[in-house]
Amino acid sequence: MALAFRISTRQAEREIEYLRRVFRAPLKYSRKYGGYYYAEPFEFPLLFGPRSGGLRKNPVVSVIEGAITRREKLFIKLADGSGIFIPYYYSASRESFIGRFENSKKILEVNLKELKLLKTIDKNHTEIPAFDIEKSFPSEVKIARVKFGSEHMLLVYETALDVIKWLLENKKANPVIISPKKLIKELLAISKTIQKTFEPNG
Repeated sequence: MALAFRISTRQAEREIEYLRRVFRAPLKYSRKYGGYYYAEPFEFPLLFGPRSGGLRKNPVVSVIEGAITRREKLFIKLADGSGIFIPYYYSASRESFIGRFENSKKILEVNLKELKLLKTIDKNHTEIPAFDIEKSFPSEVKIARVKFGSEHMLLVYETALDVIKWLLENKKANPVIISPKKLIKELLAISKTIQKTFEPNG
């Protein structure tokens, strides 16, 4: 496992313990083959399941929601690839989460059923999504550097209108766009156009 995912032996041991503790995976070690195996058939739990006559949240969902809240990156494996993933939103109705792989600006919607592997990696990010997935789903995004309060963050957006909406929603924190210059020029041009609209005639 350590070699397959290029992690330390200690990290691999922590992942095994995590699978056992959180997902109750029936993992056993084989001295003969020098690796772990499922002692009985096992699948990740469904989104909801019975527990004392009620409903319980899937641990996978808890991990994803926790990562979104704490701005943490995840390692995910899908049928067509794997890598470090930055999650932005979780949709309970669609049983999926939205984000992007660290080395790509393409936005993906990942259904829980597509997950082959999900794990936390103790790495944070400073990205804030400014697009609204309920109204539009961007295929690709752009990234702007902003000063937000005392922090420097990365604003993930599709269009300048996304940025304007975000600036208005967070105006109490006095956010400042630092870069890119192209976005700043576009925002200034929009601002001038709006100003002309309200200038008195004459």
